[in-house]
Amino acid sequence: MIIHKFGGASVKDAPSRKNLARIIRDNIQSNAVIIVSAMGKTTNKLETVTAEAFAENSSWKQSLQNIEEEHLHIAENLFAENRVSAFEKIREIIKTTREALQDSIHISYDKLYDFVVSTGEILSTTIIYEYLKEQGFELQHLQAHKLIITDETHREGKVNWDATWKKISASIANDSRIYLTQGFIAGTEEGVRTTLGREGSDFTAAIFANILDAEEVRIWKDVDGIYNADPKIFPDAVLLPRVSYRECVELAYYGARVIHPRTILPLKRKNIPLYVQSFKNIKSQGTIICSHNINSVDIPCFIIKNNQCLMTISPINLGFMAENYVEKIIQILKTRGIRINLLQSSAVNLTVCFDFDEYRFIALRRDLENHFEVRYNTALELLTISNYSEECINEKISGKDVLLKQQSRRTARIVLRNKK
Repeated sequence: MIIHKFGGASVKDAPSRKNLARIIRDNIQSNAVIIVSAMGKTTNKLETVTAEAFAENSSWKQSLQNIEEEHLHIAENLFAENRVSAFEKIREIIKTTREALQDSIHISYDKLYDFVVSTGEILSTTIIYEYLKEQGFELQHLQAHKLIITDETHREGKVNWDATWKKISASIANDSRIYLTQGFIAGTEEGVRTTLGREGSDFTAAIFANILDAEEVRIWKDVDGIYNADPKIFPDAVLLPRVSYRECVELAYYGARVIHPRTILPLKRKNIPLYVQSFKNIKSQGTIICSHNINSVDIPCFIIKNNQCLMTISPINLGFMAENYVEKIIQILKTRGIRINLLQSSAVNLTVCFDFDEYRFIALRRDLENHFEVRYNTALELLTISNYSEECINEKISGKDVLLKQQSRRTARIVLRNKK
């Protein structure tokens, strides 16, 4: 069994989906699970729809209609004969989503988010399934929210491994069939949709691989593999042909978007290799992530996380930042679903850096200001340099204001702001 995961760039339009079909025909003939993400930037667009509806801004209706038209346009350019069936299924999925949005006042934002945003993966796999079926492929279409079972934590569900093992083992046989399902999406035991966190499709692939004792996982991207920096930002980025599990976890934790942070552990537990390769250039060697005979990466690796918030929190009475204060702050952050990307403490302050999310931030600020003084900056950049040198640090921060800087023996982390 081999698990294949295709990201949003691989299904962004009709030609991309035709290319995916060619890859399956030439490279994935049997005994595989194919996991597919939402089309292109659909997840971002559905996040906007969710925010607009929750704010009772009627513009969500046009935004959702635009998403529907984009998918219908792809279907129009893909199908020769089965177009009507595909159109009907797309419209039915959008109709269900529209009804949920119209009733959004009765559910929490995070629960609405999971239901609406997961629509992107459902639309994507529906179109691909219909197209592959028309092209003569024999495959089984599975609904991920009925297979991957989580708790009721929305937007980053915690996997119930026992329940998930039972569902997947009962639905997928280790035989010659090809199975198609969605990444990112999961569900509770009661059938309520949850999600595994942004970029969670990689984690989906790891879950299936672990439970099915897969031979390997292949993640197909629009780059040739894992680089020491994002080649879209750094033109001189260098391809890393082999990376250890540990180094991949570190890079993912610091914000490298090639692999989801939770992906590696399920693979490491069963020593399943992970290959990252290009759907544009399938002959490229790509990158293998595994545990055996790996030399440490010894060149600088650069990771940038944008849209960061840097928040400094102080006791109202100008007292010391005692342990009980730190515990209280971290518990509030956890309750609001905010993951700390960087933390620094002093005698009287605790400073944290995290991804800015408007809805979570408003609630977080309100909770903290009941007990602490709060100062913050937004629209910041968090730069992480592994295997740094002072020369490369100075080069990357030139022309920017440094708000916070941390250095260990091997890693430098710097919060930056563009100079005004």
